[in-house]
Amino acid sequence: MSWDGSARGSDGGKVAVREWLFDESDAIKDATWQASTQHDKTTAEKAVARGKAAPVSEYGVPKERFAKGRPSRRSTLGKGLLLDVSGPRSATPSLLTKLGDFSVTPADIAKRRDMNFLDGRMRLRLARAVG
Repeated sequence: MSWDGSARGSDGGKVAVREWLFDESDAIKDATWQASTQHDKTTAEKAVARGKAAPVSEYGVPKERFAKGRPSRRSTLGKGLLLDVSGPRSATPSLLTKLGDFSVTPADIAKRRDMNFLDGRMRLRLARAVG
């Protein structure tokens, strides 16, 4: 399932996008990405229930499944984006994807920390900056 898209900020805010567990078929340029997963919502729930949702480590993947220095995975549930939002407190990040679009206020992110959007097809989790 493709979830290609882009991110932007409102009210003078900026959104920087970085990859999280992308593989050779995925790409990011500026605040735009091309990415897909092997699962839709139903198959993802089944994979989690069977305990097969974790990506395969480089030790468990045959060498021929590696490309561009990143391993292919049996499951891409761990794949995602890291968003760094900067600007005034009123700056609201928006994600525009093939699955649909959504925006979320910084106050909601700080308060709820873990949210689902687009009928559970997109999940947003707060991750504190380190460093």
